[in-house]
Amino acid sequence: MQPGWDREMSFVGVLVALGACDGEFATSEREHIVTSVQGLPMYRSKSRAEIGELIEEVEAKILKTEGKRVAIVDAELEQACKRVVAEGVGLSAFTNCVDIVYADANVMDEELNFLEKLVPLLGVGKRNVDKIIDVIMIKNQAP
Repeated sequence: MQPGWDREMSFVGVLVALGACDGEFATSEREHIVTSVQGLPMYRSKSRAEIGELIEEVEAKILKTEGKRVAIVDAELEQACKRVVAEGVGLSAFTNCVDIVYADANVMDEELNFLEKLVPLLGVGKRNVDKIIDVIMIKNQAP
């Protein structure tokens, strides 16, 4: 693995790649990731600013600029996923990705395709995928 893919970076790396899977990585996506991970045990000691700095560091590793768009560096995504799986948080990373995708009513094909790509990389079984999507969709329903 490339130096620097520690547990915290690799988990955020998967989320950053999801945010950029449509060729853009907007400030709103960055903020959503900060909010999503801030309550997770591995990030509780970090401030929003520190998580933001971590995201910037991850962006530099996992994204490349192609004109006005960004692209995911597949080899870096694979390394991040390997570390996430080795740390035993693959299912958690996938669940967070699903939560981000289904957080609004605007689910894009690129996001769904990226989730499919993550399934084998994060070692998530088909049965778990269906359960996670069902639970997240129930969670995100308006009361």
